[in-house]
Amino acid sequence: MKHLMKLTLAIASLVLLAACGQPSNQALPTVMPTDANVAPATATQPATAASTEPPLVRSTLPPTWTVSPVPTDVPTATIDAAAQAQLVKPTLAVCGGFAADREHSMNTFTAGSPVQVFWTAVDTAARYRIALHDDNGTELFVDYALEPNYTFSADLFQRGKRYSWSVWPEDANNQQMCFDRGDEILPP
Repeated sequence: MKHLMKLTLAIASLVLLAACGQPSNQALPTVMPTDANVAPATATQPATAASTEPPLVRSTLPPTWTVSPVPTDVPTATIDAAAQAQLVKPTLAVCGGFAADREHSMNTFTAGSPVQVFWTAVDTAARYRIALHDDNGTELFVDYALEPNYTFSADLFQRGKRYSWSVWPEDANNQQMCFDRGDEILPP
């Protein structure tokens, strides 16, 4: 019985191998050309002429637009409140008209003279944070104002240097309400 089972298994294996094999009327591909006139390729043979078809060009997105497999949203639970405030700047409806008043503000300074700047008021602002920056953007001076104007002291300015100012309104909790606005202050 064991012999009969082994024989049946052997016949079944042969039938499967025969069924999976290549048909006898199909020739196997050759690795080397069989034509005697064709020489095998060597490293010293010149390259064939380039194709006359233009290469397929696909537009690609800039690297900043590519999909990232890693989520870019950082969970807010891992960020302290100060860092989160830097990531998310508030925008309120009252901020729509908030801007530097360039018609009334001084955009040049004379050494030894104060500089006065103006901006539009925000109805619900409790105060305004005003800052003076040097030409590198470094904050040199910070103060607060209750009205939509400020006068910088003359001793803050040096002859021949360029400055800028920025202001933003803060609410009763000292939270920034709008994006900052400002302008340049240039020597004459």
